[in-house]
Amino acid sequence: MDLRSRTTSLRTPVSFWLLIALLALFAGGKAILFDTMDPDCFWHLRVAEELRAQGIGPIVDTLSLESIHGHWTPYCWLAELGMKQIWDIGGFRAAIATQAFLQASFIVLLALMCLAIQKPRTPSGLSTSAERSSESQEPSESENKTFKPRYLPAALATAAGAFLSLAYFSFRPVTFALVLLALCAWLWSRDRATDRTRAVWLLIPLTALITNIHLFSFFVPGWIVIMTAAEYFSKDPIEVRANRVRRYSWLAVGTSLAFLCTPMLPGLIRTIFFYGTQDPMVRGPVISEMQSFARGPMGLIAAAIVFFTFLCTTRHHKRLPIGEWICLILATLLLFKLGRFSPIFVMLAMPALALTFPRLSDRVLFKPVIAVLLAVVFGASLSRVALAFPKHGHPLSAWLNRNGPDAPGYPCEAAEFVDHAVPNRTGHLINEFSWGGYLAWRLADKYQVLLDGRTQVYPASLWKSTYLGSDEDVKDFLANVTADAAVLPKNRSRFRNALVSLGWQSVYHDDRAEVLLPPTKLTTETRAQAN
Repeated sequence: MDLRSRTTSLRTPVSFWLLIALLALFAGGKAILFDTMDPDCFWHLRVAEELRAQGIGPIVDTLSLESIHGHWTPYCWLAELGMKQIWDIGGFRAAIATQAFLQASFIVLLALMCLAIQKPRTPSGLSTSAERSSESQEPSESENKTFKPRYLPAALATAAGAFLSLAYFSFRPVTFALVLLALCAWLWSRDRATDRTRAVWLLIPLTALITNIHLFSFFVPGWIVIMTAAEYFSKDPIEVRANRVRRYSWLAVGTSLAFLCTPMLPGLIRTIFFYGTQDPMVRGPVISEMQSFARGPMGLIAAAIVFFTFLCTTRHHKRLPIGEWICLILATLLLFKLGRFSPIFVMLAMPALALTFPRLSDRVLFKPVIAVLLAVVFGASLSRVALAFPKHGHPLSAWLNRNGPDAPGYPCEAAEFVDHAVPNRTGHLINEFSWGGYLAWRLADKYQVLLDGRTQVYPASLWKSTYLGSDEDVKDFLANVTADAAVLPKNRSRFRNALVSLGWQSVYHDDRAEVLLPPTKLTTETRAQAN
C-alpha cells in the first residue's frame, strides 16, 4: 500500500458523518413533521403539578375518579418536573424541540457505539476488528495503531436501529431515560475497548439520574453484572481477566447503589414487579407499544432486520465477546416479549451488527461526489424541517390535529364545548383510554377523568370491566358511573354503544370526537349551544 492510499484508509470519511447527521435529522424531524404529542405527555404534566402541590414522594391521585384510593408512586418524578418546566418556559414548541433533540442525540450515540465496538481490546490483545482475514489471528502492535472501523456497516446498522426504535420515542420520561442509557452504553463500549477510560465511572452518577427519571435504570447495573460474570469465561490471560473483574465489580456495586438513590424506591420496585407480573393492560391487546414489534407491513421490515442481525451475529459469533452475546440474547427475548423494549434491543444489537456485518468496502464514502450529494440532501432536509416547525402563536389544537381526522389526535374542540357548554355538577367525565391524559390536562381543576394511561394506579377490575371485558361488562360498569359528560371518539368507540343503550344522547360532534350527555343533563341551554 502506498503512502497516499494508507493515509486515505486511516482518515474518517466526511460522508460517514454527513450520513449520520442526515439520520439524526430524520430522527429529530420526525417529531416535527409527522408526530403529535404523546397521550402520556399530558398526564405527566398534570402529575408534575400534583408533585409541586403535595411534595416529592408518593402522592394521592386527584386526576381520575376510578383510580386506587390511597397513595401511588410517580417514579418518573424528576422527568415530570423537568417536562413541566420545559412546557412552562416554551410551551408545546419547546416540548417538540426537546423531543427532536433527544431523538437526534440517540441516533448519534448509536453511531458512536457502532464505531466503538469495532476497536480492538488492546490490553488482552483480543481483536474484534472485522477487517482481519482470520478471526483467530492475534493483532500486532502496528495493526492496533492503524486500526480503523468499518464505516459503511456502522452507518447501515445505525439506520436499521433508527427504523426499529424511533416509533417508541416521544415527549415523555422514557425518552429522556433512553438517551441517557445510550450515553451509558457508549461510555461502556469505549471502556470495553481499552479497559482504562476514566469516563466510564460516569455510569454511577448517570444511573442515579436515570433512576429518578424512569425504571429502565436497572438495565445499567444489569449490563455490568452480566459483563462481570462473563469475564470468568473469557479466553484472555488470567491477569487481564482478574483486572477486568475487579474493575467491573466496583462499577457493578456503584451503579447498583446508584439505582437505589431515589425517594421513590419502594414504589419503584413494586411497579417493576407489577408491570412484569400483574398488570393486565401490559399483557392485553390495548396498548400498542406492549404488542409485538413485528405487526403490520412496517413490522415485517422490522422482523427482517432482526432476522438479518441474528444471521450476522451467529455466523461471526467469535467476533463478539461472551458478555455481549449474553446481553444480546436477553435483549432479544425482551424484544419478543414487548415491542417497547425495541430501543433497548437496538443499543445492544446494532453495534453487534456493525461488528459482524458482511464485508463491505468504505470506498464509496471517500468519493467527493457522495459527500457533496449528502451535504445537499442534508441542507434541503434541514430547511424542510425548519419551515415545518410551529411558528410563535401557532395554537396547540391546530398542531395536535394537523394530520387530519384519520391520524391520531385529540378532542380539542369537544373539550372546548364541555368546558363552556356543559354544566359542571359532579365534576366527572367519561373518556376513553388514549384521551384521558389530554382531558385531565385541558380540563384540569374542573373535571376528573374516568381513566388515563397510568395503568398502575387502577385496580385490575376496572380494565376487566372496560377494555378487557365483554360489551355487557362495559354496560354494567358504566351504568354505575355518574358523570356530567362523555367525550368519545367519533369512530371506533369502546363506550358509545353502552352509553346510548343507557339513555345517553349526543349533543356535539366534529370530525374527530363526540360529546354525550346523560338524560338528566340535556338542558335547553346545552341543546342551544350544541346547535
